[in-house]
Amino acid sequence: MVYLLDANVLITAQNLYYPVDAVPEFWEWLVHMGNEGNIKMPIETLEEVKDGSNDAERDLLFAWIQDDANKAAILFDQDCAGR
Repeated sequence: MVYLLDANVLITAQNLYYPVDAVPEFWEWLVHMGNEGNIKMPIETLEEVKDGSNDAERDLLFAWIQDDANKAAILFDQDCAGR
């Protein structure tokens, strides 16, 4: 079973509970779970996270989501058309 994450999962984690620079283990776990196929994010949701900022130096979540390995791990890349 694949669980789809909403943008708020990442945004709230970064802003309130698990900042990327303070709790890297959470973000590593997300990548691991994504690589295992347990969690994913549709491209539209991923883009919603990226819409919050475009400054990788100041916004650690934006920088995290821009990383190719992180993005590949959590991106839901299956076609859902016609369902």
